[in-house]
Amino acid sequence: MKIKKYQIVVLAAVFAISLLGSTICVRSQDTAPNSAMLFVSLGKKPLPNEVSSYEVERAVEHFSDVLLGWTVEPAFHEEFKEKVGDYSFTGQRQEKQNLLFTVEGNFESAEPAKVFLRLLTERLEKYNTETSESYVVGLHAESFLTNEEGSNMRFIAGTILLSLIGAGFLLFLMEYAPNCS
Repeated sequence: MKIKKYQIVVLAAVFAISLLGSTICVRSQDTAPNSAMLFVSLGKKPLPNEVSSYEVERAVEHFSDVLLGWTVEPAFHEEFKEKVGDYSFTGQRQEKQNLLFTVEGNFESAEPAKVFLRLLTERLEKYNTETSESYVVGLHAESFLTNEEGSNMRFIAGTILLSLIGAGFLLFLMEYAPNCS
């Protein structure tokens, strides 16, 4: 099979158009924000009237829903925004009393997760004082994930490769399909 001049021109044009188009697409999108993540595991000191560890465990499991509810309250958002700046966050239950919060924005460290934890702890202490409860943050861990430019380059390379394969297949069909019948 001899490669013809027009096939090289078509493949070069497809390469150039794919490179230009995918680069424009990547540059026109906002960059993904960095993420500060907070893992929280709740606990409870048993009160004298609680007779079994199962009761304590179930109480903590149900209280984790209350804590998630605090984070969707507008006042919580305002207080957090005041301390951290522009952000978005989500919270979800991982397992029973284990919660995972993700704060996304233009941050350079895990500091937003630490601020988030401080706000939760303050509310928890206030709740315990007002209700004579004994819930605690038994375990917590913060982590920080940065947006990587490598994923954009993989998108561009993938677009170019897919376009070249498609163009090569079409050129092959144009060359040999009429001769098959």
